[in-house]
Amino acid sequence: VHASPLGIWNAEAHLVVFAPDLAALPERHPTTTAAGNLSLKKFTKAEMADLYKQFVAGLVLATAKEAFAVAPGVTGIRIVAVRNAPADVYGKIRLDAILAARVARAALGGVRWTQTDALTILNGISTELVIRIAGPSKALAPIDLRTEPEIAGLVDDITSGN
Repeated sequence: VHASPLGIWNAEAHLVVFAPDLAALPERHPTTTAAGNLSLKKFTKAEMADLYKQFVAGLVLATAKEAFAVAPGVTGIRIVAVRNAPADVYGKIRLDAILAARVARAALGGVRWTQTDALTILNGISTELVIRIAGPSKALAPIDLRTEPEIAGLVDDITSGN
């Protein structure tokens, strides 16, 4: 996981997680045919979108748990997952924010980590969760930064190197 701390304010850590794009996931999964033979079936677009959402949520959760483990004085975390976007018309590197969450340390107590999926856990423990789902496959889409100025400022800071 490629994550970076951005700072700590009032016992709350601010972090960014760099998520790979959809191409990082396998295109096929093992299955069996009606005759019982092993086969590799191609994921549908909806299955790929669901797998990617779980993947990104898992990266965010793992990063949050690690941050709480190494920083015992931190009581909360704000975390934004970003991925590379196509360069703009000037060739400037861009990032898309695809998930943002705020998690309190106290929310992690009692979570049944092995009994539910990552996105359900993240949704349950976050006091703020910003995601955008779009299209018929219900894929993660870039957050509209025009309506999220704090996230927009963070993305600008990351791309400008501040």
